[in-house]
Amino acid sequence: MDEKICLDTDVCIDILKGNERAKKIFEVASENKVHISVITVFELLLRKTNIEIVERFINSINKLPIDDDVARTASKLQKDLLDKNIKIDIRDLFIAACAINNDCELVTFNKKDFLNIGGLDLYEFQ
Repeated sequence: MDEKICLDTDVCIDILKGNERAKKIFEVASENKVHISVITVFELLLRKTNIEIVERFINSINKLPIDDDVARTASKLQKDLLDKNIKIDIRDLFIAACAINNDCELVTFNKKDFLNIGGLDLYEFQ
């Protein structure tokens, strides 16, 4: 499998904490090209402790930037969601837009946050 995946922040946190769920993540990551959004970088850097571990993780992974195209996609997604009276966190919206614009499946444990976003492929854990 040579798919591209984007890890949501919750997944990265599990990896950093070494939680049991992280084992599934490593199986997925070993078979795919792994990325994170710069929004996830921001969220991970909000930590007040163990920042060195976060920095090593961030430096070891591909980052998906926010550019004009991602901003346009996020804007369209937001309008579509608001038309349906659905609100999601702006950071989740940009993570989704990064994944969509870079043809990545989004790996998340918080699927409910992303289910209503059109055009987003969510990774299905077995």
